[in-house]
Amino acid sequence: MQVILLQDVPKVGRKYELKNVADGFGRNFLIARGKATLADAAGRARIARLQAENSLHQEMEEKLLQSLIKTLTQETTVIKAKANNEGHLFAGLKAKDLAKEINQIHHTNITPSLIMIKKPIKSLGEYQIKIEQGRVRGDFTIRIEKAE
Repeated sequence: MQVILLQDVPKVGRKYELKNVADGFGRNFLIARGKATLADAAGRARIARLQAENSLHQEMEEKLLQSLIKTLTQETTVIKAKANNEGHLFAGLKAKDLAKEINQIHHTNITPSLIMIKKPIKSLGEYQIKIEQGRVRGDFTIRIEKAE
């Protein structure tokens, strides 16, 4: 049976892919749970429309992210955090913490999944942070200062 996946399905395929699956698996699991649709003419037309909408949505998100990166690179973002006298933070700053602070400072809606850091930031100072989504990439500087 040929189906078109409506979402990513582990060990089967990615969203909008055409896949050959066993009849029972396709009917009883994928289609019954809304994870796929039959690969008939109506299903193919529906997927073509969804792909067009999805690509338009991604294009708009990329433009918004590019403008955000441009804004962030124009100035150093200062984040206040609690630290001891040696400059070590009491709690490491992870991507979700950075996203929250950046959203509050710049009034944006950046998600933690866009921020690429290898490990939590654990001391005061300046850091280069990478933002990446699809083809859009950028770097900006943040400065972690001691909160009073």
